Amino acid sequence: MPADLFRDYAAWLIPAGVLQIAGTATCAWLASRGRTAGALVLFAATGLAFAQLVLSGHESLSTANSAYHIAQKIKPELKPGMPFYSVNTYDQSLQFYLQRSTTMVAYKDELGFGIEQEPHKFIPDLAQFEKTWNAEHEALALMSPDAYAMFRVKGLPMRLVARDTRRIIVARGLAANP
Repeated sequence: MPADLFRDYAAWLIPAGVLQIAGTATCAWLASRGRTAGALVLFAATGLAFAQLVLSGHESLSTANSAYHIAQKIKPELKPGMPFYSVNTYDQSLQFYLQRSTTMVAYKDELGFGIEQEPHKFIPDLAQFEKTWNAEHEALALMSPDAYAMFRVKGLPMRLVARDTRRIIVARGLAANP
């Protein structure tokens, strides 16, 4: 995960921590003066504000965790019926945001039962994927940066469409209309 994402998150965490420390110290001071009801109310309010800041700031990490942003980038590339491959990885949030399924390549894991039910939506290995990809006129594929580097070295025809910290989307065929 890039350090700048953590710096962005720190901009939320630092004020949240300062607020929590100041609130807790004030609560202790109020409690020492016998104002326990006020201390409890302040403690609850400070805790709520702390949680809200931490959770709101977590959005700054979303480009690394959620596929929402990359899905928005690739939507112009998608056409009805266009094959979409998920190469040796599975990202259910991408499928959710695109509202479509992908053909799994060399990855079963928790999808084993579904693959048994629909084996035509599965390519068992990377060599078969390369053959299938080369036969396509237009297609998209999700892959890791390592898989992308390997396929580039092999000369697989593909065009980089989008990338984030852990996902790369490539296309086979023409570029989308601007």
